[in-house]
Amino acid sequence: MSRVHSKLALVLVIAGLAQAGQDGMMDVRMGGRKDAPKKDGKDYAELIKDADVVAGLFTLYHDRDKETVWMEILPAQLDHDFILSMTQETGIGARGVLSGMPAGHDIIRFHKVGESIQVIQRNLMFRAAEGSATAPMIARNFSDSPLAALKIECLPHEERGSWLVDASALFLKDLSGVGHRLERRLDSRYQMDDELCWLDHLQSFPANTEIGASLAFSTDKPKQGWSTLNDPRSLQIRMRYSLSEVPESSYRPRLADPRVGYFQTGWRQFGDDRPGDPMIRLANRWNLEKKDPDAAISEPVEPIVYWLENAIPEAYRDVIRDGALSWNKAFEQAGFRNALVVKQMPDSAEWDPADIRYNTIRWISSSEPSFGAMGPSQVNPYTGEILNADILIEADMVRRAGWGWRSGVDPRGGMLPDPSLPPMEEGLLPEASGTQQRLPGSLSHASCQHALLGAQASDWVSLSLLSEGAMEPGGEIPWEYVSQYLYSMTAHEVGHTLGLRHNFRGSRLLPFDALHDKAATADGLVNSVMEYDPPNVALSSAGQGDYFTSTLGPYDLWAIRWGYTPTGATDLESDRAGMEAIASESTDPSLIYGTDEDAYDVYGWGSAVDPQCRIFDLSSNELAWTRHQLALAGKLMAADPARLLAPDDDYLVYRSAFQRSFGLYWNSAQGLVRYAGAMRTRREPASKGLAPLDPYTGQEQREALQLLVSALLDPSPWQIPARRLNQLGQGYRWSFDGSTEVERVDMPLHDLLAINRERILQDLFAPRRLDRVSELSARPGAEDALGLDELFAMFSDPIWAETARDLDGRALQNAHASVMIDLLTNEKLAAGRDARLLARAELERIARSVGQWQAQRGSDRLTQAHLSDLAARVDAALKLERDRL
Repeated sequence: MSRVHSKLALVLVIAGLAQAGQDGMMDVRMGGRKDAPKKDGKDYAELIKDADVVAGLFTLYHDRDKETVWMEILPAQLDHDFILSMTQETGIGARGVLSGMPAGHDIIRFHKVGESIQVIQRNLMFRAAEGSATAPMIARNFSDSPLAALKIECLPHEERGSWLVDASALFLKDLSGVGHRLERRLDSRYQMDDELCWLDHLQSFPANTEIGASLAFSTDKPKQGWSTLNDPRSLQIRMRYSLSEVPESSYRPRLADPRVGYFQTGWRQFGDDRPGDPMIRLANRWNLEKKDPDAAISEPVEPIVYWLENAIPEAYRDVIRDGALSWNKAFEQAGFRNALVVKQMPDSAEWDPADIRYNTIRWISSSEPSFGAMGPSQVNPYTGEILNADILIEADMVRRAGWGWRSGVDPRGGMLPDPSLPPMEEGLLPEASGTQQRLPGSLSHASCQHALLGAQASDWVSLSLLSEGAMEPGGEIPWEYVSQYLYSMTAHEVGHTLGLRHNFRGSRLLPFDALHDKAATADGLVNSVMEYDPPNVALSSAGQGDYFTSTLGPYDLWAIRWGYTPTGATDLESDRAGMEAIASESTDPSLIYGTDEDAYDVYGWGSAVDPQCRIFDLSSNELAWTRHQLALAGKLMAADPARLLAPDDDYLVYRSAFQRSFGLYWNSAQGLVRYAGAMRTRREPASKGLAPLDPYTGQEQREALQLLVSALLDPSPWQIPARRLNQLGQGYRWSFDGSTEVERVDMPLHDLLAINRERILQDLFAPRRLDRVSELSARPGAEDALGLDELFAMFSDPIWAETARDLDGRALQNAHASVMIDLLTNEKLAAGRDARLLARAELERIARSVGQWQAQRGSDRLTQAHLSDLAARVDAALKLERDRL
């Protein structure tokens, strides 16, 4: 049997996969203990005589007088897989602790031991074939995780032989790690207060049981400043727990292909010692079957149904519906008509949007948006079949789409983010669990800030229109913009729920000159709606085209065609062969794919290598786009505040507008850093004869880096009249907790310039990046390559051309010297030898220049102090390096 055939056998044995091994683990842990028959105890009927009955998959008995919920467990439910899905139904409206957030998705089992029933979370990351000799080894080496021991409260039911346990022993625990998330988000240690917790909102159906839990958390050392909490010493979080069986279905899994961006379900397979990858990776997809298998295009037996929550404002429902249904165009290419259906949740609905029987598009509120929108899904961990999905849209996104700058200043103060991290704040989502826990990047869940970043960038639209006088201060953003934003955002998040990952190479569909040609953009502005595409803002409103794409891109159509076209194959190997013709189209430039781990420096500064795989770019000409964005930022920073401010505004609004424009400038400049040692990446298999890496030419790198030098050193954007700087004031708006919106009354423009310039230099001279430049220049035939010494000189020569006599020049020289000192002396950076040699040479050169400048007469005291500080720091660094030799 081939390797892939053997994998199929493992995949299709859903309920029994690794069962023998995992059950064996129980025998080892419990020592083969046998349950002694119980002869006396409470009577089953007597215990529940006053309780309300909630019958279903797990029958619940709610004794309201005793405030107790009994849960019935049948003998057939022991040692049987169930899916436990957790949703955070309420939050605090801030810091990522929000209503509707997914909180976990695990496989659990109930296992009877003596007079208790243990709840075990399965470890499915390591598996072996059922009944194989390897299965017991898996059980011994890779432990499951006990969650709770539920005491059996009475004698078994006389007919069903079932047991009753107190449900609170399981569900009034912090199963999803809320306390840990609160500690990370609020910087205070919160503990559950058991006396203030209870169960309610109990529902049970044949296929699922729904339990609500109100969990109280408290701390005796609250941090001040969380203005959404009336008293930060305590708070209440409602959780929704859904228990369901792992469904049996006719779904046929599909092996993931690195050329097409699908979320994956994977595990390490043991028991097959043949060479090759021991991982099995399945693409996450819905189970779609044709009503007419012989028809080229057929409606599905069961469509994918999304419900619009009734909290969505009526004005936005149609465009959100259109964004979701846009995917039907792609499914038709896979052979399905009306694969997606969107329905409106009626106001009279008695079901809850968190009920796992319903796929919902939800509208949630927060005081400070944390992600904008997201599209998490739940999958069968044995097959990758998507079982349920929800889309969460933060209501504040629409208000912020163009007017976010009027809400107050950015607390980051216009500073560049850490390029080694995705834009999503760390810890916003709970850690993935089960089969998805160890998968890298966003393979495990749809971590997404497309909507949030898009709303923030939308400030460019209103500021541009206002700066030209094309819109009145406080006027309405054009509906054309708002509708295109909502459509694009919804299509992106629905794409996640269909299994698709981000495609950060999806912005290169059109040449730069065609971006505002509506005839050209009618077929799409980008290759893929799974891109983080910025608003397409013209320098002049007279030439404005589409702000966002109005349709799916060619990559989206192709990805769905690959994922959902039926092959009729009965094994994974034949199915993969049947999809190869579609997958091999990936060499088409409009279908090239790259995702989170390609776009972000997830392995440390300088680890991402491809400038074409990044967020917030547009067009096939990256440098033309960057020049445009730098010019747009300059235009917005120079805007007359009289055109931006409504009559009742204070100058904090102007400060916020300037700060957004300032951030646009530096984020655009930072994108150029990646050109040093840049390489185009490919995901093709070796059989295609295409190398996975294609270095940029030396000339391509030089052109981009010269633009970076210009952006870094150009003083013209910062020649701001004193009158304008005086208008960048504090404002006098107070928050709920009595704090002002900014910590510093004046705008620290020059401090922010210094911070951003140093951050760019740190990123540029990251050891990984420098090592790559050195390696590329040493290759045979690399005469035109960018050399490491050339890179160093490209920035050091203009920075040290003369002694700095102003605040910005001193700060820039100090930043460059600090980066060189770090390269030479910071052993944790582990810079390569050539990089350290050049850093030492730069410091020796700085020392000589400083000595010459100190000998010159006429310098003021501040310049002399600057030179003395540089001399001392450089001398100390060189001495430290000499002492190490």
